[in-house]
Amino acid sequence: MAISLTCSRFINMVGAAVTQGDRAIRATLARRWFGLDGQGITIGIISDSFNVLRAARRDVRQGDLPGLSNPNGYIRPVRVLQDAVFGSDEGRALAQIIHDIAPGAELLFHTTGNTEQDFATAVRSLTHAGANIIVDDILFATSTFFQDGIPAQAVDEATRRGVVYVTAAGNNGDRSYESPFRAGPQFTFRGSTYEAHDFDTGTGVDLFQDIRIPTGNAIDLILNWDQASGQVETDLELFLLDRPQLPGTGSRVLDEGTLLRGREADPARRVGYRPLRSEETVYLMIARRIEGNGTAPNTLKWISFANNRDNRTSYQYITDGTGSSTIYGHQNAAGAITVGAVPFRQTPAYGNRALSLERYSSTGGVGILFDAQGDRLTSPDVRQKPDVLAPTRVKTTVAGFRSFFGTSAAAPHVAALAALMLQRAGRHGRLTPAQILAALRSGTIPLSIVPNNFPDGVGLVQANAAVLRASLNEIMGTEADDRLLGTEAADNLVGRGGNDQLFGGNGFDALFGEAGNDRLQSDGGNDYLLGQAGHDRLIGGRGRDWLNGGVGADELRGDGGNDVLRGGTGRNQAVGGNGRDLFILDRNGRMKIADFQPQRDRLGLPTGLPLSQLSIEQNKHSTLIKGFEQTLAILSGIRSDQITVADFVTV
Repeated sequence: MAISLTCSRFINMVGAAVTQGDRAIRATLARRWFGLDGQGITIGIISDSFNVLRAARRDVRQGDLPGLSNPNGYIRPVRVLQDAVFGSDEGRALAQIIHDIAPGAELLFHTTGNTEQDFATAVRSLTHAGANIIVDDILFATSTFFQDGIPAQAVDEATRRGVVYVTAAGNNGDRSYESPFRAGPQFTFRGSTYEAHDFDTGTGVDLFQDIRIPTGNAIDLILNWDQASGQVETDLELFLLDRPQLPGTGSRVLDEGTLLRGREADPARRVGYRPLRSEETVYLMIARRIEGNGTAPNTLKWISFANNRDNRTSYQYITDGTGSSTIYGHQNAAGAITVGAVPFRQTPAYGNRALSLERYSSTGGVGILFDAQGDRLTSPDVRQKPDVLAPTRVKTTVAGFRSFFGTSAAAPHVAALAALMLQRAGRHGRLTPAQILAALRSGTIPLSIVPNNFPDGVGLVQANAAVLRASLNEIMGTEADDRLLGTEAADNLVGRGGNDQLFGGNGFDALFGEAGNDRLQSDGGNDYLLGQAGHDRLIGGRGRDWLNGGVGADELRGDGGNDVLRGGTGRNQAVGGNGRDLFILDRNGRMKIADFQPQRDRLGLPTGLPLSQLSIEQNKHSTLIKGFEQTLAILSGIRSDQITVADFVTV
């Protein structure tokens, strides 16, 4: 009997929209290996608003958020500590992405508020409410570049308490200018005398930075200089001019620097402009007011705050140079896990091996020059940012974010993955934020082309690799015959050479036989067993286990729980045991299944093994599943007419 129908997919949950990032970071595989869903972990979200648009109930009914009417059984609703009166509900879009990847995690929400102090209050409120992980997608114009301000201090305070803090890197690419202050000619404007900054690094003089703004773009520039907040000795001014002439000598001032918090004591100014009709070239001038006893700063720096609205704008000394770092504020906090963005379609999971950073994804960490008290450090504290990358351009149901762009979309993928890691480790507190970051970095996919100002080794997170690294103990064998025993915690046991015996404990364990004919046996917990080379015997325990024979003729026994059994290559034997089991076929192997139960158990078809290429045949008291001119599975004691398309799933 030939099979020509389409089978269903083996998935964890279905909402109206599921982020494509789940596939891009291989989160499905990580969940299956250890039966994870984030249960027992609490994630706090900080964004503009959650339910201003009054659509959260619909999302729950559709399975996109947890709540009482969630059709997939995730009935614990999002706990909103404080929402905004106005907003776009970007926070709900973040929540949907998290729920797709870690549907069992409890979600909290707190609005950002209007000020840096409001943000710090949100961080502390979520921490006190029990958040194990906090994620935000907020960038403050008022945050200082060269000194950790209130938001960064709040983030570091949370991480010292054991909270894993995840933040979006920002969407300003490398659009930043940084330079020593070079004194140019003096001029007088509106009764004040100024000393212009010379942009030219050579023997010439250039007092104007040319900025070509195409139609539809806008610029928003924030200037800082290297003086501590509250201890400013210098007054720098920004002038945005319609022509390269000094103010008051024929040029028109389109905009001039404003105080960010109305404080003269902050080393910061802001200027912005948007052409109304057609492309314009404007000219930025930076000048020091020289009245008084103030001295010129050593370093000045501006960063675009346009949130990619200047994506086609050309900045002299940046576009024709190397750009500069644009990650600052709490995104640059020492304890934060800062997330950059890659398009999901350019990931290997979607058939593309040329992984590239989104052009707008902010890069580089600004060097910290002052401590929190305003004392200059003996040497700059340069923090390599971003820490990891995650997918963007993904689906949600939230109006305005149905194709969710930006590092705001990337960050919740990492927060959700961290929940799976903490669940595997046993609970919150078993792994420190630093250990979570180290595990996240393991097995990342590197960029094909590494941009300027980008740290080495930063790549796209892979959930399967990160979750495997989220163990508390590494128990290694030798080249001899070893007997390795797990503990009550999450262990990784590696047999290496020899004919080894590996016994998991009560944690969520990973057992690797490697070379030799090995015995791998689970106990409590949801375990991952991989025989690898040799003729291995894999025995599951009471949990939901994943058994993978690897190479060789292996014996797999699921025992209790809903298990996944994959024989791999070679002639393998499998017994599912109690529970609803999934037997994954391999086109290069044969699996003899002793206890397959139609309508209860399932046969899994991986990529490259389509249902349309299979046939079902009766052979005495067994059913044969054939494909590619070979027998892939033998179902003992099962009649061929008992097998239907419903018994197959793609995996």
